[in-house]
Amino acid sequence: MTLFGKTVSTLEECEKALQAFNNDTTLSTSATERLSKMKQVLGSLEGVRAVADKFKKNADEIDPAKKTYGSGMVLKVLAFYDRFAQASATAHEIETSLAKESEAEQAIIRKAEEQAEALKQAEEAAVRAQEEARLAKIAEEKAALAKLALQQKAEAERVKAAAIERKREEDMEKERKRKEAEEAEKEKVLAEIKRQEGIAQLLAAEKAAEALSAANLLAAEKAEQFQKDNEERDARAQEALASQPPPQPPTNGATPLAVGAQSPASSAHQTPSQPPVSPLTPSTPTPGLVSLEQQARVAAQTLAAALSAATSVAAAAVPGMPTTGAATGSPASSSVAGQA
Repeated sequence: MTLFGKTVSTLEECEKALQAFNNDTTLSTSATERLSKMKQVLGSLEGVRAVADKFKKNADEIDPAKKTYGSGMVLKVLAFYDRFAQASATAHEIETSLAKESEAEQAIIRKAEEQAEALKQAEEAAVRAQEEARLAKIAEEKAALAKLALQQKAEAERVKAAAIERKREEDMEKERKRKEAEEAEKEKVLAEIKRQEGIAQLLAAEKAAEALSAANLLAAEKAEQFQKDNEERDARAQEALASQPPPQPPTNGATPLAVGAQSPASSAHQTPSQPPVSPLTPSTPTPGLVSLEQQARVAAQTLAAALSAATSVAAAAVPGMPTTGAATGSPASSSVAGQA
């Protein structure tokens, strides 16, 4: 097949494609796809254009020497070129229309994609919001549980502290009662000790009173015996004085003896236990007897005071104990005081 025939065949295919575009009323494909196919047709037409322009140039040659086509070929070439020009114009018109449709379609697609993207983002945002709400709820529940745990812990600590404080108060109360019991027991023991001491002091005082009474009685007896001895010595002295001869005048310059005086010989024969007594003076109490009487009197007074104090102590230590003669005057103390 010649080049012209191949070119005519390519043009015919392009014309069929253009006819198919014009006859497609269903628009089964998108404008973008049809635009893509139209660009392919335009590409084929651009390939035909280079050959068609060459054929047209050879057909338009008027120089007989340069003409390569006969008249019949010239007619064919011109008819082919007209068809080519018509097909090319139609293709460009369809391309322009499809470009507008494609642009509008792309705008719709972009808008739909944007809406889809917005919807997707909204859905994702809703999912994130739900997830955030779920997490927030979980966090809130955890916080509530933690707060409840803290409250329970604080309550447990408060109960524990209250139990410890109650136990401490109970221990303090027990200790106080124990100390009170100890103090009461001590007071009881001290009271018993004081009672025993009072009884012992009272018994000791009574024994002392009895001993002192016996001593006073013995001292009184001795004093009475001493008084009797003095009276007997005075009587013997009076008798001796009455039995002596009258005094003689002194001889040989000797000094006469005083009345009642004794000679050295008679003084030498006098017993030591009887002191010399003047026949002219009455008998007087000796210093030893006076001292003994004073001591007895002081001892009696001291004993009475001691018996009174002991009786008071014993009566305070032993409630209900009757007072003895120490406080009211016992026979022993009365006799001692009378003898003194």
